[in-house]
Amino acid sequence: MVTYGGNGQVFSNWAQFWLVMQALSRLTKELTLILYSGHPLGLFPSPTSAPRLVITNGMLVPKAGQEAGYNRLFALGVSQYGQMTAGSYCYIGPQGIVHGTTLTLLNALRKKNREDQSSQGMSRETRSSEGCENANSPGWGKVFITSGLGGMSGAQASMNYIL
Repeated sequence: MVTYGGNGQVFSNWAQFWLVMQALSRLTKELTLILYSGHPLGLFPSPTSAPRLVITNGMLVPKAGQEAGYNRLFALGVSQYGQMTAGSYCYIGPQGIVHGTTLTLLNALRKKNREDQSSQGMSRETRSSEGCENANSPGWGKVFITSGLGGMSGAQASMNYIL
């Protein structure tokens, strides 16, 4: 039931999946399906202007939210780790994570460039950038080689262009 990030789930088990499929087949303009950590709580009457689906994930109080408490609830099938997008049905593939991938690498490059500048005693402005429109990018002059970052790997080509 893992759909994203190694442990991001929409459902904890196949029973939840089939219950949601059944509920979706009965969904009308006058009903709203409520999901709690992948478990369908039911179809409830609602105005036509209301959302058709309401989802909540990760609703744990601090003590239960600690690793041991979470693992126990996960084993019981009453909670799941929806990550940022899996549990809320928002994962749309690599195009949905270009922003996060870009920021991840951008901040790593900024950190590396600060370290390089400190050790060499030079600022970025002293580099020759004649004829290069991206010379102010932290990735300027860098070659990127990766072995992939899971779902992020599909966004890496776009990220390199953006940087």
